Amino acid sequence: MNILVTGGDGQLGHALAAVKSDHQIHAINRQKFDLCNLSSMRRELEHTKPDLVINSAAWTNVKAAEDHEEEAFAVNATGAGNLAGLCAERQIGIIHISTDYVFEGEQSGSLREHDPTNPQTAYGRTKLAGEKLVANANANHAIVRTSWVYGAHGSNFLKTMLQIAEQKNTLDVVCDQFGCPTYTPHLAAGIMLIADHLTTGRQCGTIHMAGNGETSWAEFAQEIYRRSAQQNGPFATVNPIYSSQRQDGIKRPKKSSLNCTKAQTKFNIVLPDWKIGVKDCIKTLQKLN
Repeated sequence: MNILVTGGDGQLGHALAAVKSDHQIHAINRQKFDLCNLSSMRRELEHTKPDLVINSAAWTNVKAAEDHEEEAFAVNATGAGNLAGLCAERQIGIIHISTDYVFEGEQSGSLREHDPTNPQTAYGRTKLAGEKLVANANANHAIVRTSWVYGAHGSNFLKTMLQIAEQKNTLDVVCDQFGCPTYTPHLAAGIMLIADHLTTGRQCGTIHMAGNGETSWAEFAQEIYRRSAQQNGPFATVNPIYSSQRQDGIKRPKKSSLNCTKAQTKFNIVLPDWKIGVKDCIKTLQKLN
């Protein structure tokens, strides 16, 4: 199978390109495949002639989206919908990557695919709009919602924590927001299994896929430093604080833990425990450095 991956220079796109597979994977960056440019998308689709497209390209800067929602909407919603439509014209399936930020995050239990959405941020609103446009434009789709994504490439929470520890011995991290950290190679492997189902004509719809287990940002940071210290890497002491003490003006979900039962029961996909991802990521970073 010939698979085109958008956002190839992002952290997930990089992981998808590195998946060991019998398929041909073409990971392409924004310079060659701009979701805001229909001509560039048409041109690349004609050139690559993919059997499937995985759209991992997105505006992911949550804070910047608050001030630039129109620009974020152009990428996360309009661009994603246009891509899905171009794929439908060519009878190509599409896997679109979405986020836990489409939920309000005030519920007590983990979130299922059919639970009501109510995004509280510009980023969440644009991603939810993208989900709807993709589904409406192309019946042969899978929308994969994930959360707290990190990896050895790109910018993410884990790498930020390690960078801060190079300069500070102690830092404040929120302890009352909960989710499921997801390591990009684990997520990429799961997405490729969905790709196999989608190309056989199986209806996939929306699927939650995240690291196994739930934690807070503070506990996530503590685990990062624990694993880093074991490898003689940078570490710091985490001072847990409440989200009300964080002054950045963004209302993030308090509990965005994704229930991944559908991925397990319908597609036999279970991502590894999030702590395994932390351990593997830190080892990978040390090899790269």
